[in-house]
Amino acid sequence: MELSANFIDANVRILGLLKKQFITHEESNSSYYKRQNPSVLRSLEAENSVLQEMLGALETTLKSQESALCKTLDDVKQVRTRVSTSCCFINRLPNEILTEILCKASRYDGSIYNKFDLNVNFAPHFSLRLSHVCRRWRAVAISSPSLWTEIKLCPGSYQILLQGEFWQSLSTYVRDAPMNISITDSEICTELVLARGYHWDDEMSYSDVVVKCYPDGAISHMQSYDLRTFKTINSITLDFHFEPDLVSLLNSEYQNLDCRCHTLRVAPTYRSRGVDILEVDLSVLLYHFDAEVVECIKTRILVPSEGSYGRGVTEIRFTEVKAVPLDQLLMAFPEITALCCTDCNLEWQRTDITVHAKLRRLELERSTGSMQCRWMNYLQCPALEELHASEWANEGAFINFIARSPRIRTLTLSGRDEKSLWGLAGRITRINHAVHDWRLYRQMKVPPPPPKWYPIPPDYSSESSLRLVFRRGSLALDLEPSQFDIVGGRNIVESPSGTSLPLS
Repeated sequence: MELSANFIDANVRILGLLKKQFITHEESNSSYYKRQNPSVLRSLEAENSVLQEMLGALETTLKSQESALCKTLDDVKQVRTRVSTSCCFINRLPNEILTEILCKASRYDGSIYNKFDLNVNFAPHFSLRLSHVCRRWRAVAISSPSLWTEIKLCPGSYQILLQGEFWQSLSTYVRDAPMNISITDSEICTELVLARGYHWDDEMSYSDVVVKCYPDGAISHMQSYDLRTFKTINSITLDFHFEPDLVSLLNSEYQNLDCRCHTLRVAPTYRSRGVDILEVDLSVLLYHFDAEVVECIKTRILVPSEGSYGRGVTEIRFTEVKAVPLDQLLMAFPEITALCCTDCNLEWQRTDITVHAKLRRLELERSTGSMQCRWMNYLQCPALEELHASEWANEGAFINFIARSPRIRTLTLSGRDEKSLWGLAGRITRINHAVHDWRLYRQMKVPPPPPKWYPIPPDYSSESSLRLVFRRGSLALDLEPSQFDIVGGRNIVESPSGTSLPLS
């Protein structure tokens, strides 16, 4: 609106100057050019007519601008009236809706804009600032544990995180709610080292500052990150960028990061400066973090040769790990109950029988090494109840492994053609119940017609309870609906004729 007024004033000034120029020019023409050649006089008259047209156009523009300005003023008055009469201000909202708004705002992570030097309130103290807007906001924020359960230790927040009062207040606010803490060690440790006044040579790269100098230079400051006071931490994510291994970051001489959590996830997101893959020493990792579930993605694994520091670990998950020493892993962690390897390369070096007494679930999904390794010949799991295997090189060894697992109840097979699946099923005489996984059918309401040349053998024993799970999308079972279960699917099977058949 202010710009429109300025534009109108400028046009008025230009119009006045043109009028003055036109009058002066006309007077000079009448006194001087009348004595000149008639052709020159005609050209001057034509020029005067052009100036008159310009004056008319400017007058028209001025009138339109004045009309638009008046309309804008009327619109502003209408909006002000509508806002003042019908708008519900945020402080008039119920506590439940205001809590949801504050939670959405606190989840905003401005760290991606840090490189542009914007004034962004970084988590986690963004929630703290939200609680200091007014009395009502503070009362709602303090009474909402969900507002404080997601913590990001990222650049820009290290100064407030060094204050012990922040952690004490946070521990009070979260109450018994589970917490999710994400630690970006690379940049935050660099900030801590620089805050201590340490100076490094100009030749030293960014990764060198973190890897070589962090253990000695920032130990005292990292005491403020003691997370042992929190007893209900749900998950901690370690996001490493440039480090080659954990030994340079998590010094075994102190346990300031030693804390209890349910899930510990190590997921490097960026590799550069000569670092191809992050090397994770499980003994060093579990010396600092006492987790129940450990998940490593796209890393190199070092398994301790002797006893493990994993006091509470019960489940280990590997995804896209190049070499998983399966035998060493099971020997180093005798207390785990579940081992899941997805898209991994499995290795087995032992030549004697290895017994793991507490392993209940073993998942080897798309793990290429499982075809060549010898785990089926030498591994014995008397407590194993669930086995997921996508490939097997030797059906005889595979069946012998199942025979050495008397408590196995669920067997999931995939990765082979239907004939191989049914051929293997025919050799496992303990199967009497089939569970069909329908999750691969997606939009289909009914399974395709069953293969008549692969019927279920009728002579299965009714005393055992082992279930065979086929996860092939093109495989259907030649059974009555009451004879199989649905895993992750519908509770009603529709026949091609449209009749609904309830499962009993």
